[in-house]
Formats: sequence, C-alpha cells, structure tokens
Amino acid sequence: KLDVRTRGLTVLFDIVKTYGDQFEAHWWKDLFQVLFRIFDNMKLKDNGDDNDFPDRLAIKSEWLNTTCNHALYALTDVFSQYFAVVSPLLLNDLFAQLQWCIQQDNEQLARSGISCLENLVLSNGSKFNAESWDSLCQCLHDVFSSTTPSQLLVWKPVHGHKVDSRPPSVDPSLLLEIDGDIGYPPPRHHSHRLGNSQEPASQAEQQKLFSVLAVKCIVQLELIQSIDNIVFYPATSKREDAETLARAQNNNVHKSPGELSGKGDRGMYTSLSLHHLYTLLDCLLQAHRFAKNFNSNGEQRNLLWKSGFIGNAKPNLLKQETQSLSCCLRIMFRLYFDKTRADCWKEIEERLLPLCSEVISYFLTLSSEAHSDAWTNVLLLLFTQLEKLDETRLRSFSGPIYPLLCQLWCVDVRPEVCSVLRNLFLKIGTVYGISVVSNGVGGGERGAQEL
Repeated sequence: KLDVRTRGLTVLFDIVKTYGDQFEAHWWKDLFQVLFRIFDNMKLKDNGDDNDFPDRLAIKSEWLNTTCNHALYALTDVFSQYFAVVSPLLLNDLFAQLQWCIQQDNEQLARSGISCLENLVLSNGSKFNAESWDSLCQCLHDVFSSTTPSQLLVWKPVHGHKVDSRPPSVDPSLLLEIDGDIGYPPPRHHSHRLGNSQEPASQAEQQKLFSVLAVKCIVQLELIQSIDNIVFYPATSKREDAETLARAQNNNVHKSPGELSGKGDRGMYTSLSLHHLYTLLDCLLQAHRFAKNFNSNGEQRNLLWKSGFIGNAKPNLLKQETQSLSCCLRIMFRLYFDKTRADCWKEIEERLLPLCSEVISYFLTLSSEAHSDAWTNVLLLLFTQLEKLDETRLRSFSGPIYPLLCQLWCVDVRPEVCSVLRNLFLKIGTVYGISVVSNGVGGGERGAQEL
C-alpha cells in the first residue's frame, strides 16, 4: 500500500535525521544498504516479458514515481546533513544510485535524480576532495553518454508501417504547450507507456521507443542546466543573460564599475580543477554537436514529425543546442579571464578560438528565422565577451573571425545583436588604429561617422 510505504519512509528518515549523530560508521553502511534495496526491485530484469504483463509494468512505474522518488530525496537530505561522516563511506555508492535513477526511462525519477545530484554538490561541493570531484565528473560524463538519444538520427519506420503525409492531430488543449522543442516544455507522456490493446505490436513498440527517446532528450537538457547551476550557481546565468539583453536593447553594452564586482562566486567554479572543467566542457560540446546534427537534418526531423514523435510539431533540439553552447562559452571565457589560472590561458585560447569561429560559421548557415532567433543569447554572450578582451588577445582572435563577423552584416540579425556587434567592431577598430572610441562607451563622433 502506497500510504503505508510513504508513512514508513517518513518515520524512518525522521529517526535517522534525529539520531544520526549517534550512529557508528558500520551502522551507516548497514542503513544505506537497506535503503538502496528500495530500488532493487526495479533493477530486476524483466526477461523481455513486459508486454505480456502490463499490470507489472504499471506497478513498476508507480513504484518509481512514488516510493523511489520519495526515498531519493530523503537519502540525499540525510547524506548532506551528515556529510562529513557518511561521505568517506558511501559517496561513490550514492553517485551510483543517482546515476541509475537518471538512466531510467522514467521522466519524474530522472528529473529527481538530477535535482538530488545538483543539490548534493551545491550543498557539499566545498567539502569535496579531488577524488570526490573525479567521481562526480565521471558520473556526469557517463550519464551524458548513456542518455544521448542517438536513435533520433537513424530511426526509420517499421517496414510496411505507413507514414502519414501530414502530422497527426493532438488534443487541442496541448497545442499551446508543444512548441517543437523536445523536452521544453516536456511532452506529456508516460514512461513505459502501455500501447492500446488494439494497436499492432509494431505501433506499440514505436510509441514506447518514442517515449524513451523523449525522456532522453529531457534528461540531456536537465543535465546541461544542472552543470550550469553547479559551476555558476542556479539562476546566475539567466540573470546575466537578461542583463546583457537589456543593455543591448538600450544600446549600452558596457557594465558600470559597480556591476563588474558582481555578487561573488556561489557556484563550484573555484572548487573545480581544470581537468574537471574540461570533462564538463566535453560533455557540453558532445550535447551541443549532437543537437546541431539533429537540427540540421531536416529530412529526419520531417520523418519523425509525420510519425507523431511529439505530436503536432516538427521536433527540434534548439534549447539543447544553444544552452549547452552558452554554458560552454561561459566556462571557457571565465577560465580565460581568471588570473588564478593564468598558466592555462594558452591552452584555453587554443580551444576557444576555433570554437568562436565554429559558432559564427554555423550561425551563418541558418535559414530558419526561429532557429536564428534561438541563437540570440549565444551571440550576445559571445560578442560581449570578445569585446572585453584586451588589445593583444583581441588581435589574436580578430584575425580568424573578422571575415565571419563581416559576413554577419549580410544576414538578418536581431537589433540587440547588431548593438553588441557594432561595439565589437569599434573595439577591433581601436586595436588596429582605424577608429576612435571615447570614454570607453561606443564610438566617438569622428569614429562613428567614418564607420
């Protein structure tokens, strides 16, 4: 009974939180082994008989969504409360448990696993040692790799299964919520969704696969946001994007001295080594390039659309494509401006310069207005950071990217992007002595007229 399980868990964890400071080390090990068994029933192989036992599937889904979900948050909460004692004994075991939850094709449990992992790191990351960070980054790397929805790029309908010439209709109440971006807002589906008993087996299998792929897309997007939250602290990047956009709209892309100081580091950036940040960057770039490949494959997207992948919308991964890249650029520029990591500046530059060229080159190939608009924050971030470079660095960057920057004037870009691009050109002009900038803001009268 669900109510009995829920009450039992609540009382158990209340006892642990109240008296945990009196526990011996081996008591903690025994306790967590018992708690981990809550998930063991879900780890049993179904021997390929799921379709023959829909009731068992329903029970499994209900257990994942209720008891497992409840236990996961409570486990993480207890772990954080007694971190100093429990971490040396069980941190890797907890990472493994969270990783398992994230990798299940269950949207709610996966989201909860990511949320718990993020909260665990933000609450205790300052106490992590090098081995703890190694374990975390390896966990994130493995999760990113295992949840990449690779079949999106190669899926084909079952032979003999007719693909509609037009996308299927959906419940009108959902139309406002489906914008085509897979996982944002999340599609309304249920993991291990049971096919209608009247559906052909192939149709039911297709719907089950689509459900699994949709969950993987959601997980990837959640992981990207979680890395940004861990490195920079939740809401920090969104706030900075909003401030940059507001300044660009007001043609004032320069921060005042008071703004430069910021509100201090609350994320884990300073606790992460260069090696760990590189691991996270590799994950982000992997997600970005997968999404870019999918978004560029119009034929495959049309095929999925007509087969009813996410309803009455042509699927895309625009948020995964742009948010992963934005986070990547933030980390790399942060490293490039960080005086405490001056020994790695050359290495960062060798990674950052080709990426900047790749970003602009790809944007120039976009033909869809919606796709181009989705890149507004990426371009604002990139050009704002480039404009902050000192003259020596900007000279190094402007050579390879200047022809691409010029090409941007031949395509439609948002007025906000034009604003920051103008200031970048003025800054490049001062580096090469071809324009005049006064007061560090915009162009002087002479320089502006000459340009």
